[in-house]
Amino acid sequence: MANSPVIAIGLSFRDRDGNSAKSTIYCVWATPIADAWTLAFGIGDRMLALSNALLYQIELVYRHTVDSPAEPGLDSTVERKILMLVTNTDEEINGMVIPSPGDVFEVVGSYAGIRLDLAGAGALGFADMLLAVDLRTDDNRSFGTTLAAGGLAL
Repeated sequence: MANSPVIAIGLSFRDRDGNSAKSTIYCVWATPIADAWTLAFGIGDRMLALSNALLYQIELVYRHTVDSPAEPGLDSTVERKILMLVTNTDEEINGMVIPSPGDVFEVVGSYAGIRLDLAGAGALGFADMLLAVDLRTDDNRSFGTTLAAGGLAL
């Protein structure tokens, strides 16, 4: 059976002791974003009518799982990560973590095997993506358009 993409609607609740619980429901991938938010808030209201917990977060996640994915490379390990540092126009530094980095590090010098090779094809493609896509932080500030540095996350 083929895997159909969906929009996951997550509703997070908190009780008096600070414990949290999340309820997740799904709607059709093709649902317009405004309708998905309307649905999420409507469901949240109906859940609040049945609960005395506090609804503190609603999130929409567009989810697609690859059917029959290829096997990961023998040298892949998600415990190793590369940290990409990006600056925005306010000179704020934001980071993005990418698991299981490939052969993307400098090969000579004191940072060989640790620092991202900013002249490499992967880094240049990443920098191009930053210019083409309006990425945002969790509080809706500009994530940034300048790849400042990258390296092995310890």
